[in-house]
Amino acid sequence: MFYPGDAPVPEELRTGEFLVRPLRATDVTLDYDAVISSRAELLLGSGGTWPREGFTLEENLADLQRHEQEHRDRVAFTYTVMNPAETECLGCMYTGSVMPELSPCWGDCTLFWQWRRPTLTWLILS
Repeated sequence: MFYPGDAPVPEELRTGEFLVRPLRATDVTLDYDAVISSRAELLLGSGGTWPREGFTLEENLADLQRHEQEHRDRVAFTYTVMNPAETECLGCMYTGSVMPELSPCWGDCTLFWQWRRPTLTWLILS
């Protein structure tokens, strides 16, 4: 199991510069803006596969709904990074188990991946 069923799941981290909280489907518009604004960097991190040319708001909503369900099911956790007023998405953080066939380690492994808007040079989360 990736995450123990009885362990608390962090709900938020708030500072004067940003808020980290679980990603929700209702974040679709702000998240989409951040994804499209960061497309070149995200393509580098995804091996050129995501987000594809012509990626739509509806496709982003489907991604967010899947991430929200994974969070509820405790199989993976996706957090959005917002400005303190929650009017701009600054990036996202993902953590989950790595499929054994993709993992270079023995036993269970956990993946952590994050991205941020390219203009946010001050936000370093890793």
